[in-house]
Amino acid sequence: MGTESAMMLDLLRWRSTLLLTALNDGDFPHTRSCSKAAKMACRVYTLLGAAEAIGEYVHNDGHRMTIEGLEAADDWFDRWL
Repeated sequence: MGTESAMMLDLLRWRSTLLLTALNDGDFPHTRSCSKAAKMACRVYTLLGAAEAIGEYVHNDGHRMTIEGLEAADDWFDRWL
């Protein structure tokens, strides 16, 4: 890994991230790639010592926000902002 890549990854350490993933999103049907990307991102955060700074909320409600999704996001903001 080059120095620039390492520096970019280090910037992520201080950024909390909540990934909202719909398992049946008709607008973006490739949910396996979303889950794979989330797992890879979790590994990176863990390597950076910031495993608690990334989370994922997975739902089956398509391309819309639900009360449960809003509550998950609200809880995340309460924790990190």
